[in-house]
Amino acid sequence: MRKINSIFYSVFVLITIFSCEKENDAAEGENEINIKFEASNSLNINNPKLTIAVYGYDVFLADATATLITRQDFQISSIPSSLTIKFPIDSYKLIIPESKKENSRYYLAIDWDSDNNGKRCAGDITFDYDKKFPDVDLESTITQNYFMKLIPSTSPCN
Repeated sequence: MRKINSIFYSVFVLITIFSCEKENDAAEGENEINIKFEASNSLNINNPKLTIAVYGYDVFLADATATLITRQDFQISSIPSSLTIKFPIDSYKLIIPESKKENSRYYLAIDWDSDNNGKRCAGDITFDYDKKFPDVDLESTITQNYFMKLIPSTSPCN
């Protein structure tokens, strides 16, 4: 009986050790950035569900498409609002075609039917590209601010 208890205890300890190692590996494989959305005027939010994507590209490759690094869903009920985006530590290794870390740049994209009419078009909230392009520094430890505005009525729906 003592031998069975000893074996059971040993197996339990080994399982616990290996499961802790996997959790640590996952934590070491991710990093995060903090972003904040701001607006010059009040923006109505009828649908709080949005998707933020981070794309990466090599600055020295012309005509190459950007690579999706991560896409995450969030809920925002008001602006200003802060979010935390998680991404792989070595994101530059995901860029296709292959990129060096020092040549890699990233930007944010948003998909948000904020007026909840079933279409992404005039009246929905997007980045204010006139104030700042949504470049993002994945190595920054400070909160990165992005200005938001309504899509103008002259823009087509998609």
